[in-house]
Amino acid sequence: MVSQPSPGNEGATNIVEKVKAQRKTNLPDSITTMLSLAIITSVLATVSATSIPRQLYAATPANTTVAFFQGGSSSDACSGTQVGSWGEYTAGVCNDITVYGLGIGESSTNNCVFTLYKDSKTCNGTEASSVVSVSIPQGYDQFCVDAGVYDGGKNVLASGIWSCF
Repeated sequence: MVSQPSPGNEGATNIVEKVKAQRKTNLPDSITTMLSLAIITSVLATVSATSIPRQLYAATPANTTVAFFQGGSSSDACSGTQVGSWGEYTAGVCNDITVYGLGIGESSTNNCVFTLYKDSKTCNGTEASSVVSVSIPQGYDQFCVDAGVYDGGKNVLASGIWSCF
């Protein structure tokens, strides 16, 4: 119930009349409420769908095992003698290589790559005589990489970076 404005308060009367006129031309309250709820639901669905990160692939491993070999052949650099205990390479970290062959552990969930920088101990592509990317398939074995360092790194230099995707 709307009370009548007191004398001298004609502005309030005009506002009440305008509200009554608008109510007559507007949609019924139930339709307005349904439209409002539909808009709010649509906005919330869009916000929640775009703000929740989803993992679309297996997480990449942070490190892998590596075995060090010396005395292998050019056809199988890991056929020589294992000269070091099992080590570990961390993803994205440059490693100075002082052996002929590397037995790099395969990832059970991802394909990986080992980038070999020949004639560089610092993974510097501008000083390396060649940069070779070796694909390491997904699996449960070790993958042999021929680093070609036969003198312990005295004259023949190499370095490499392991990563997965």
